[in-house]
Amino acid sequence: MAGTLAPPGDQQVPERWRRYPRTPVPAGQTTLTSVTLALTAGRQTVAGEATEVPGLLLSPHVAGDPLRYTGDWRLVHAASGLSVCPAVPIAYAREVAQWYARAGIDWNRPGRVIADDPAAQRVFLALITDLEDARYEHRPLVYARTSWVHWPPLWRIWRSGTPDPDGFYTYADAAAPAESAGRGDGDAQIRRDTSSPGWALQCAAPGCCDGYAWFIDGWDGDSEPVIGERSGIERDARDVGWRDHDRHHWICSRCAGQYR
Repeated sequence: MAGTLAPPGDQQVPERWRRYPRTPVPAGQTTLTSVTLALTAGRQTVAGEATEVPGLLLSPHVAGDPLRYTGDWRLVHAASGLSVCPAVPIAYAREVAQWYARAGIDWNRPGRVIADDPAAQRVFLALITDLEDARYEHRPLVYARTSWVHWPPLWRIWRSGTPDPDGFYTYADAAAPAESAGRGDGDAQIRRDTSSPGWALQCAAPGCCDGYAWFIDGWDGDSEPVIGERSGIERDARDVGWRDHDRHHWICSRCAGQYR
């Protein structure tokens, strides 16, 4: 009796594929959903993503005949499927949701009720103006933070009445090397400086996560923020693609490409 032939190795299902779950992702582990868009050609269901604004979903923009994804995004009123902002890149679409979150409009109402609400009409027109200005100036629609931080005094290890040249951001950071100091190093004490070591610069874009927001000295493989005089940091930051939009807001070279 002939044995069962196995398919060639390059046609076999990888073992890791067999381990993938075959059940839906738990609701608490996803923001993804679906939304039915109201278009001139009819209604079309597409993927959606919940936002911080109840009643508004993020969805890919579709257009053309036949309909295709364009690569841009929109914010959509979930109940009616009507768009509440122009088609924009993903960074701006997420910021539109943050902008609307501050506007105080109840989007959990029927579309016709919202359309007849004078306050909602004023908010929509204000959004269009602010969004056009932000895109023209190649900057975020909203900022997550101010960029300049006056760094607090550092913690420093003192030995035999003399401070070490290297400072630490926290007492705990200084405690470990202080405790490991040998007896020949003298009694180690931890004291805090009385003045700030200078300024640090961080990206103000909402999409820039905290771990990458600081301007760092990447040439040395360092992940700590550069701290010093503002004029020197400004010069070095511009040299590697950081851009300032006003005295208080800068965006890093990674984020700058999202606002062109």
